[in-house]
Amino acid sequence: MGCLPPPHNNLIIKILQRRLFLAFLFILSLGILPLQGQTSSTLYNAVYYYVGNPPDVFMNESNLQIINRLKELNCNAVFLFWKVSQANANFANLGLYEYPSNAVFQGYSGQFCYRDKLTDFIDLASRQTVPIKVFALQIETDRFLEPGWTTAQTILDKISYYQQNVQTLFPGKKALLNGIVTNVEPWDINSSNPLYVNGSPYYWKNSFCSAGNRVNNNLIMNRYLEFAGFIKNILLTNGFLSFNPPYPIDNKVLGTTHWYMHYYSQKYSADFPAGNFSQLVSSGRFDYIIPQTYCSQSDLTCQNAACINPELTSFCEGNYSDDSEAPEGDIPYDESTGKCLGWFEKHMLGNEMYSGFSAYTLPIDAAPLLFGHSAWMASTRAALKEFRDNVRYLSRVCYSKDNYRGSVIFNYAQAFELPAGIPQAGVPICNNVPPDEGGLSENERIISVHPNPATTTLYLEGCQSTDQISLKNLLSGYTIQMQALPTFDVSGLPVGWYLLVISDAQGHQIYHDKIYTVAK
Repeated sequence: MGCLPPPHNNLIIKILQRRLFLAFLFILSLGILPLQGQTSSTLYNAVYYYVGNPPDVFMNESNLQIINRLKELNCNAVFLFWKVSQANANFANLGLYEYPSNAVFQGYSGQFCYRDKLTDFIDLASRQTVPIKVFALQIETDRFLEPGWTTAQTILDKISYYQQNVQTLFPGKKALLNGIVTNVEPWDINSSNPLYVNGSPYYWKNSFCSAGNRVNNNLIMNRYLEFAGFIKNILLTNGFLSFNPPYPIDNKVLGTTHWYMHYYSQKYSADFPAGNFSQLVSSGRFDYIIPQTYCSQSDLTCQNAACINPELTSFCEGNYSDDSEAPEGDIPYDESTGKCLGWFEKHMLGNEMYSGFSAYTLPIDAAPLLFGHSAWMASTRAALKEFRDNVRYLSRVCYSKDNYRGSVIFNYAQAFELPAGIPQAGVPICNNVPPDEGGLSENERIISVHPNPATTTLYLEGCQSTDQISLKNLLSGYTIQMQALPTFDVSGLPVGWYLLVISDAQGHQIYHDKIYTVAK
């Protein structure tokens, strides 16, 4: 491995440490972080995997192929649509969907083939060098709208049954869930599918310029606040969150909501008191909230929202691109190009949307995950990964959002309808941080570097013994150069961002990425 670099630039390190500490205290004061069981290094690079009814999509794809695809997308988590049993939960079905007795899927057959494949999948995911965490996704908008939430409770009961009994039925498998995810999409609450409050129908209103529309949306958020508490209470009652697992799991409950809800709560607090994300994140509700953000290449009809920023008549105006050919200084904002970094920076990180507010809180401060239809944002999987990496970089480095927790690709299948492409990622220029040097050659190889952020060990898969690596601190410029090895010890490096470059024996650059190191 060679020697680790000596400590350097103590002033910068002290400033970073103080920032992290103050940010931690500030977030705790808002009640955003759970009080126990969480560290600042938690990061979910996740994907939503919908399997349908019945779950044939999942059954027709091998577990190894799914794992390899998740790793290609740099995912360390998957939000897997969880299909519960049509019958009551019992020790045979574990509360999972049952196929006909003659069902056959790639080595799995019979009535309980979904149960067997699913437990094998979670076990395989858990045994990766960097484990891939599986969360059960099931509680969706239709369950949220149901009076009394009886269907939601039945589903939660069956998921809890699985969690409590899978180790007994399969004692050698690491097949426990890391938690549960909801996906409530407010636009699905429409005039033909409304939410009834005291007998009156209410539904999601796209425009929030009207006070009357805000009344509707506030009632929806109030309902979601109650629903979050209901979910947490059922899971606690069922013992989902209280039993002692034989190996570490996160035990988190995640929920979604549209980022407009947070905007309402900040700009129109008198009209929309229930909309603040921080009210959804508490010991009695969700552990994390995923703000739903939209910036779609295929859906060019964006919502007209002139009241957010008078200079924009639509979120879809402009010609924004973070490509090198874009004229510097000529960077308007465009969601139709698939290059959505500008939109995210402007509306989720920057101050323009909130200018003039007193004591405003930007959404990324209140919601520690970025959720989006990000498979639609790019023309290649490489561009999709570039977008996710640059969002993380902007959040943590340019805007010092130390509670940034990761990103979610909305649809697994859509991500793999995109061609692979050759990565062309460049570090966004901000706060005098230098950009990446150079680009990738045509000699690209498939290389996987994980975990990111890294605490102690960085794993490099796909490297050859003749490859060379360079790791450069983006603040100080300090650079380590050495022969590529399967592992790299980063435990002695200062916390911060590094540029990792891997070159082959001929000096061609075959891989580069931004690596974030965190204290253990």
